[in-house]
Amino acid sequence: KLQKDLQEVIDLTQDLLTAQPSDGASTTNGSEAAPVKHSWKVGNRCMAQWSQDGQVYEAEIEEIDRENGTAAVTSSGYGNAEVIPL
Repeated sequence: KLQKDLQEVIDLTQDLLTAQPSDGASTTNGSEAAPVKHSWKVGNRCMAQWSQDGQVYEAEIEEIDRENGTAAVTSSGYGNAEVIPL
């Protein structure tokens, strides 16, 4: 179980890193966000930054508000819940 969970964290981290624009990348006007490469769904596991300490933790998506571009997530290890930007 631990090996499976760790592999999932590694895979999610790799997805997150590949979704990040490279340092040399730029957009047409500099203020546009990079295109989203992941279609998040309720029940997906993800890595989410907790607002209290700025650290990234494994979490599960409980609810998605596409209109506002946010998701309600619950931290897998601690049970903390909050709404974060997609």
